[in-house]
Amino acid sequence: CVQRDTINDQNGNGFLEPNETIEILPLIKNYWGPTDDVRVRIAFAEFEDISKATIVQDEIQIGSISAYASLQDLEETLKITIADGVANNVDISFNLTAWSGPNQEYMSDPTEIVINVKNSILFYGYISEDVTLTPDKEYLVTENVIVNDDAVITILPGTILRFSDGISMSFQGNSRLIANGTKEDRIKILPEQNGQGYLGFKFQSKEIPAWHTMKFIEFNGVYSTSSFLNFGFVISRNFGHMNDRDRFFRTFTHRVLD
Repeated sequence: CVQRDTINDQNGNGFLEPNETIEILPLIKNYWGPTDDVRVRIAFAEFEDISKATIVQDEIQIGSISAYASLQDLEETLKITIADGVANNVDISFNLTAWSGPNQEYMSDPTEIVINVKNSILFYGYISEDVTLTPDKEYLVTENVIVNDDAVITILPGTILRFSDGISMSFQGNSRLIANGTKEDRIKILPEQNGQGYLGFKFQSKEIPAWHTMKFIEFNGVYSTSSFLNFGFVISRNFGHMNDRDRFFRTFTHRVLD
């Protein structure tokens, strides 16, 4: 089924966030005879925590369907509202059932769907202006970020920045990263989940050198007290590379030296 977050003038960024109302557009496949009254219902899956969301529209009628055909209504939608305060990367499970007519004939077996909630300040796309990340919020890089022009990304002490799997933040042109933590308030660069599949920072420049400083950073539990200035000195344990055209700092395979 399709999950849509565009109702009520929401941001429509495709990430399902706390306090958003989500439309569920089920796709029905008919393996029997025709009917002119297809109905669908949504309910919480067994053992699911019902405090995570509220089901706003639990049943819809989506029209007629012929034998062995498929049906999806883009206007009539099931609706749920995600509760405030649901943690980042939490799954909410629901069951969908379909049947024919008011007497619930030919009731289908439940089909489970899962909604994945993002509860961080989402960081993605093209950045050409200065941005400061502060410790009172948690940030999640959900899609590749490209920092360009003269933009400066400043990460303050104590800030947590997470990366989804396979995602990186690239610094190009004359852009700059300033991430100076302290011994008491380290900056933490972490994966969204428990794995290590994120790509971290990429430092790229052609003719104009890019200058970056990094101090008291924790990468997946690996600590550094050093500066990473004009690409500094990096030791590679398993992966990554460092050459004149593509300066690459991979968070879980490199460590800054004193």
